[in-house]
Amino acid sequence: MLELYLDYNVFIELEDIKGSNSDVYNKIIDKLKNFKIFYSYAHTEELAFAKVDDEKTKTRVETLKAISKNNCITFNFQKLQKDVRDTLNDSEFNIDPKFNLFLEETMNYIENERLIINENLKGQLNNSTSLKDLVLENYDNFKNFIINKQNLYSILDDKYYNFSVNFFRDCFLTPDPKNYNPNLCKKIIKNYLNKFDYMIALFEILFDFLYSINFYHDKSKNPYKSKIFDVTHAIFASQLDIFITCDQSFFKKVKIIYDFLGIQTKIYLIRAYNSKKSNLMSFNELIDTLSLKIW
Repeated sequence: MLELYLDYNVFIELEDIKGSNSDVYNKIIDKLKNFKIFYSYAHTEELAFAKVDDEKTKTRVETLKAISKNNCITFNFQKLQKDVRDTLNDSEFNIDPKFNLFLEETMNYIENERLIINENLKGQLNNSTSLKDLVLENYDNFKNFIINKQNLYSILDDKYYNFSVNFFRDCFLTPDPKNYNPNLCKKIIKNYLNKFDYMIALFEILFDFLYSINFYHDKSKNPYKSKIFDVTHAIFASQLDIFITCDQSFFKKVKIIYDFLGIQTKIYLIRAYNSKKSNLMSFNELIDTLSLKIW
């Protein structure tokens, strides 16, 4: 049975379909019986961070439960049954409102600085299809990025982040970066892709680099704020067969990172229920396509 991971925005999408067309929603739920769908702490923490009322929270929990059947993937990548409400209670307990406010203010400041520094990069990098291309096109930026990260992590003295930034550096910071060997890099990193602490550090560094060069920058949201959840969703999804999202900016970043690391999870970008982007499949159409592959 294929194991699926749905981005948080896909659950909201299905919730909207339920509200506007219950027949379509019920048909989708019936089709999903052919798959095993997981939620994670990233979903419940994103819900805990969201400023929604109790009724909306209750509805969202019900949506998560109906679709995932309480299949949860945990921080150590265990797959088990855990009630969504219990996981949400854990998430709410772990989030300090004062820290949340501090984090939001800090991220807004960082984002404003990023926009000022990288104004000239907007719209120039969206045709690249590999991390190698992005690094080579922005090699001075890459070198400065590595230096800044090394300085930061030397202060923090964190072995996971030190390992990750050194790995990223060693892949490209060579006498001739064009001779980058993707197979060698994937071989080195392979044994770390099932260790959550290493994955967090590695994904954060790679996402940070993509943000630093404005790769598929989404002007509608603060990338440093969304990164909290983007990183964890991408990591949890990497342990399953298929990852589905409605977010094009996120999709492009994850695809670049998965390809670079040799992660086999297949990621799909779908269109919103009422969207007119005919070049993308809807969630319903994608599930039909995946169902055909099963049989």
